Amino acid sequence: MSLTKPKRMTIMKLHGYLSVFFLMLMFIYALTGTLYLFEIEGNKSSRSVSFQLDSLGLDSWPESEKEALKIMPSILKKVGEDKLP
Repeated sequence: MSLTKPKRMTIMKLHGYLSVFFLMLMFIYALTGTLYLFEIEGNKSSRSVSFQLDSLGLDSWPESEKEALKIMPSILKKVGEDKLP
């Protein structure tokens, strides 16, 4: 049993499809690299809020996330924040 050679046109089509895919990747890398060079890194913001547990009337931080989410609105109000980011 012998394998047949792929036809020239099949190889050319495959090469064309692959080159279009990788050409788009190259453009994306070039664009994002250029943006990074000019320090345009997208919308990202971070903010930290610090507070003392004893000043809020808490002995310790709640163990579960659900309990923490229940008390967060009152904590944020006491430290002057509107809502979680």
